[in-house]
Amino acid sequence: MAKRKQSQRILYLGERRNNAAIATLKHAGFAVATLHTLDHGVAFTVHNFVDVVILDQALFVEVDGWSPAQSFKLVRPSLCVVVMTESEKFGDGLPTGVDAFIPKRSNLMLVSAVKRLLAQQKPCG
Repeated sequence: MAKRKQSQRILYLGERRNNAAIATLKHAGFAVATLHTLDHGVAFTVHNFVDVVILDQALFVEVDGWSPAQSFKLVRPSLCVVVMTESEKFGDGLPTGVDAFIPKRSNLMLVSAVKRLLAQQKPCG
């Protein structure tokens, strides 16, 4: 009997009303868990394997030089962290722990970026 390929797992942390992004990710074949607070998200990654964390920029707040992305990477260094933002401009470089910024305007762009990150030869980090 052939083994069924396991879906890559995504943790989506963001607005409850962004159901279109979640639906698009699921339609693309990803297993998606949704949470709405950072502390629950970090706890989830401690107890569950996750390939990618998608984080709404509204939740991305650095405190004393430490970002949510760094917390996720501390738990699982190989996971990819994507931040969804309202802005087209991201400044110079990426904050520590962030693998990609994606504008919220395009769910297809989000799926494309996630696939690109997962297709890299080595894990994010």
